Amino acid sequence: MKPAFAGVIVMVFGAGAILQVSPAFAQDLQLRPWLRNLFSPRRAERVEPPANVPQKRQPQATAPRKKTAVRSNPAEAASPPVNVVEKAADARVVLVVGDFMASGLADGLTTVFAENPAVRVVDRSNGSSGFVRDDYYNWPGEIGPMLEAEKPAVVLVMMGSNDRQQMKVGDTLELEGPIGRFTLRESERPILMIAGATGFAPIKSILEDAFRRGIKRPIELYWGVRLPHDLYMQDLLAQWQERYSNFRYIPVLSDIGDEDPWSGRRGYVHQALLVDHPDLTGYEVYACGSTRMVEVAVPDFLAHGLGEEFCFSDAFVPSFEAPAAPEPA
Repeated sequence: MKPAFAGVIVMVFGAGAILQVSPAFAQDLQLRPWLRNLFSPRRAERVEPPANVPQKRQPQATAPRKKTAVRSNPAEAASPPVNVVEKAADARVVLVVGDFMASGLADGLTTVFAENPAVRVVDRSNGSSGFVRDDYYNWPGEIGPMLEAEKPAVVLVMMGSNDRQQMKVGDTLELEGPIGRFTLRESERPILMIAGATGFAPIKSILEDAFRRGIKRPIELYWGVRLPHDLYMQDLLAQWQERYSNFRYIPVLSDIGDEDPWSGRRGYVHQALLVDHPDLTGYEVYACGSTRMVEVAVPDFLAHGLGEEFCFSDAFVPSFEAPAAPEPA
């Protein structure tokens, strides 16, 4: 099966869209200014009619019209400047692609989520390019690297109605995103996960996928770091343990002194796993961390009965090469 992008794709043609939100959500986001920001053309893009074009004369009214007082709506007043907060390192990415209309959409979304540190909007629109016109801009060739670089949670595609060309309602648009092998396998075996330091990030992604799919197999996560402050998102892991009865989390510290009041596990993370599971026959192991950790842990796991075909690892390889030692004089 050909792998495809696993996020959410929303396609909008033309200048309108239908949004369905809860009343509480609409009130919280001030829905009317939000829609105005999303779909109103920006001031710099408004085109005034030429001055020399004769205007049609309007017919004279046969009777005077009753004037109606127009009351200003405070909600329609100019919005105050938005305070843009610093985005979290793990903020969900909303990727916006398409033509000039997508640029306006991205501006509106940026305003909406300006004060939300958990959402980052990325504008990858391209002016007047037609989405299916590779003679203007090769979107099919560019969308893959965009997904690879941004790793979005949601992709929004917006284009003008003139850019649809020969596309018809019901046509399929295929997008291929990042393809990796460090993913949860289909089986009935209990799962052991070991994360070294920042190796928690890919492990967290696999856990989220397992919970979303309703996996009921026993899952144990051993996360090894040097000191307590190297652990993060502990509240989330505590919530997972509370919510999912098949999930257990064990933090392990390797560089903590004997005098420290830490009451948890100490030492190397893979050794902590082996103390609890000296016989790995029948298990499935996922290991992610430094190359050194993986090189040490995997042979130990195999020596304790783990089948090689049930050991999956993702080692972090440095992106630079160490300088070669100088030649002796």
